[in-house]
Amino acid sequence: MFVLVDPVFSGADLARAFKELGADWMPLYTDGPGRATGGGAAVAVERKPASVVAASRFGTEYAERLAAELGLPQQDPRQAVARRNLARMGQTLRAAGIPTVQGASLTTDTAAEPGPTLPAAWDTWPAVLRPDSAADAGVAVEVQDAERAGHALTALRALAPTAALLHMSAGDGTYQVHTVSSAGRHLVAEVQRHHETVADGVIRRRHSESLAGLSEPERRFLTVVPDCLDALGIREGAAVTELRLGPDGPEVVRVRSGLDGPRGSDDPYFAAFGFTRAHLLAESLLHPDRFEQRLTRNFTRPRALIRIDLRPPQGAYGRLSAIPGLNRLRRLPGFHSVTSLPSFGTPAPTDALSPLSWGAAYFVHEDESLLRSAAAVVHAMEDTGDLFTFSS
Repeated sequence: MFVLVDPVFSGADLARAFKELGADWMPLYTDGPGRATGGGAAVAVERKPASVVAASRFGTEYAERLAAELGLPQQDPRQAVARRNLARMGQTLRAAGIPTVQGASLTTDTAAEPGPTLPAAWDTWPAVLRPDSAADAGVAVEVQDAERAGHALTALRALAPTAALLHMSAGDGTYQVHTVSSAGRHLVAEVQRHHETVADGVIRRRHSESLAGLSEPERRFLTVVPDCLDALGIREGAAVTELRLGPDGPEVVRVRSGLDGPRGSDDPYFAAFGFTRAHLLAESLLHPDRFEQRLTRNFTRPRALIRIDLRPPQGAYGRLSAIPGLNRLRRLPGFHSVTSLPSFGTPAPTDALSPLSWGAAYFVHEDESLLRSAAAVVHAMEDTGDLFTFSS
């Protein structure tokens, strides 16, 4: 039996994978600070689980604690603070010889007085504030000085009510490397390159490209990321490492343990790779012999995948009345599927930081340049208002 702690957002995909595979499991929810709600913890202890899994980033702290109490495989407790505090994380990684992007963890607790504050020693501008949310809202704010950073922190409270992250501007071409670990051995499951645009100081991720092949500089991720996990004591489960390519190679922005990100659609990932990250994590627990075989293979993927987070144009007004560009989108080369489109009558977003999803379009193909061309067409349709139509 397996315990999934806080199976929300992409953790719900993990729960679905466990159900599909016929596994015996139970959910366990926490209240945020790492305390289980209800009587779930007592039930979990009675059922003597084989593993406690952080099914989302919200569940990492309690999953580690419960695994330790039950004597089950867990992360290295000596690096617990470094895994949760961005400044300490950077110190730990640099001590291991791994270049990092300067950063700090910041509270946005509305109860804090006189409000959110910046580290006294911070003097690096411009900088980027990103919500520290398991939902991965895909938006951030570019700030030029401490005063604007304070205002932006207040604005981000709706997206990340507990914390935000401040680091040097990583610019376009940032990466996320998703991994699954078992007994200290790490499998790189997916390498994503993010395409972001900046408008009026708001940075928005337009699409994520899951790469089929890696350039020579990108191949360094395959050694740098496992080194990061080792330095931070991440031995079990899923993790995501954010990086950028600097002039001298990879630079780490942050590392987060636990299955991370928004909910996704399984089918395009199976079409591209033959698996999802959630299914790989389930496999590592349910079929460790199969997972062991994957650890011996080189990183190659039969196809690339692009996920486009659809958005209405800036300045849209009224309620959604039609999606006239949808069929054109479906006819683009490499199109696979579109999911989670908004209901007709949905109001246009009034806030540039609105996390409301307007759907996701997936494209899968062997030719990565073809996928990028298709993404460019979709973005042009979004920006010109040809995809979504609104009426008052």
